[in-house]
Amino acid sequence: MSGNGNTTTVQIPSWLWKGITGIIFAMIPMLLLWVINLEYRVRDLERLCEQNAAAVQSIETIKTDMAVIKNEMIHITDGHDELKELLREYE
Repeated sequence: MSGNGNTTTVQIPSWLWKGITGIIFAMIPMLLLWVINLEYRVRDLERLCEQNAAAVQSIETIKTDMAVIKNEMIHITDGHDELKELLREYE
């Protein structure tokens, strides 16, 4: 079908425009509250991540300390065994 240059426009009733804009303006405060709530949740998650990172660091420090203590205990036991052998030699 060939066009003859005439265009058809659809007129949207004013009550429909008012309804649409009313809904949009009603949604704006809800969207703002939703965004603010998300911001608080993100802050809480960041705080929890920082706490977890601190806990992991503490665990790593304890792990290192335990490895040092283990090595010292091994040296003590080795020394204890050497002392026992020396005492046996003098008996």
